[in-house]
Amino acid sequence: MELDKESLRLSFGAGAADYDRVRPRWTGEALSWLAGAPSGAIDVLDLGCGTGIGARTLADLGHRVVAVDPDAGMLSVLRAEAGDRLRVEQGSAERIPLPDNSVDAVVVLQAWHWFDPEVAAVEVARVLRPAGVLGAGWNVWDSVNPWLGELAEAVEEPWRMHADEEDLALDPLAGFGPWEGARFANPLRQSVNDFVAHMATLSWIATHPERDRLLGAARGVAERAADADGMVDFPQLSRCARTRRAA
Repeated sequence: MELDKESLRLSFGAGAADYDRVRPRWTGEALSWLAGAPSGAIDVLDLGCGTGIGARTLADLGHRVVAVDPDAGMLSVLRAEAGDRLRVEQGSAERIPLPDNSVDAVVVLQAWHWFDPEVAAVEVARVLRPAGVLGAGWNVWDSVNPWLGELAEAVEEPWRMHADEEDLALDPLAGFGPWEGARFANPLRQSVNDFVAHMATLSWIATHPERDRLLGAARGVAERAADADGMVDFPQLSRCARTRRAA
């Protein structure tokens, strides 16, 4: 199946509540590293925030957070969950609704691949203060577990979502220094039903013409991998990279 990036990018809002419920959380350790955060509070933009899974944790860590996403459905869940703990704005990476030099860090979680990187880099550099940090992270399948290969085949995975490469290969960005990388363990334990709901939030499955067949195949894999309690240990790693705006 040929993948249409624009359709994939806009596929999340219809299932925003399930997305928020079943997608992996982010550890404070990973988020603090991505933001280059010292012990004190800083101003952080969560760009492409979705339902704010990361943004809410950043706020709980004590940071002053602005969350930006183009999808109204995702933002409605964030507003309901976050209350007044953070600021929410509708916008895009290519047109960030913030003034110049307004944040210390920009964190992008599961989203940098949806952006136009050249345009987004200019906008991120504009809103960052000098020497501010841009951090990008993805939760990926930990490929040391053999059943994940069966899962990838069952759901016709079009991309490598496995953590078998040493480092993220992100292109250099004009106006920024070199990328540095880190990994953080982020295990996920779900019921079979929640695992299938998780698979349904993946963009290529959500938009696939045979979505139900893929989800049925995912259920079969999950049932075989489940323990006696009917739970699936779905090992994940948070693969992270960060760079700094030139001073």
